[in-house]
Amino acid sequence: MTESTLQHRLAAIAAPLTVEEQQIAVTLQATQVEEISLQLELQALQQRLATLHLKIDQLRHDHTQRIAQRCAEQLTITLADLQTSADCLINLSRIAQMAQQRAVLLTASPGLEHELEEFRAFEATRELMLQQVPASYHRALLDAHEGKRTQLTPLLDLEQTLASIPRCDGTVLQILVTCDPERRQIIWVLPFATTHASIPDDEDGVALYTFRREFIKTVNQSKPPPA
Repeated sequence: MTESTLQHRLAAIAAPLTVEEQQIAVTLQATQVEEISLQLELQALQQRLATLHLKIDQLRHDHTQRIAQRCAEQLTITLADLQTSADCLINLSRIAQMAQQRAVLLTASPGLEHELEEFRAFEATRELMLQQVPASYHRALLDAHEGKRTQLTPLLDLEQTLASIPRCDGTVLQILVTCDPERRQIIWVLPFATTHASIPDDEDGVALYTFRREFIKTVNQSKPPPA
């Protein structure tokens, strides 16, 4: 076999291998291109996912902020209402105490109320009353009136203080109620104490004591029987 024939045969054997290698190379290149393309798509998806997470976090934050703001506003209103109710209860207590003190004064001096009516009548018509008597009697009448004022000072001071206490237009008590499902509890926030020891008859006044007692009785009656 001549050298040229051998080279020809070797070239014939090598030729298919070269084509196959070329096909593998083309396939490998295409695969690498596809891999790069998928990596780019994956990076784009990861960026979109990161952006989406940021948006979700921002929405959650905004939602939480709105809820917190609404809760804060509602809490402010509730606290203001509770304070108003507490102020009304305090005023009612003061009024009840002073009304009781007034009753004690009038009971101790049976004619005191009549003298108070006469004093007020003269106070309201002083000028008219003085015009109906000679001028020489004015000093005596005014001195008698001032003496009556001194006699009635405890009662007048008490009534002046009573008149200065703000009245509630239809007393409305704000009561906050919340529920704890896990513990099966209802939580009450009341503008007054509820323990029996903290509700003395002679301190808060009869009206306030009666209201507290009846309210607590109603709540206790509404409790379900123990299982």
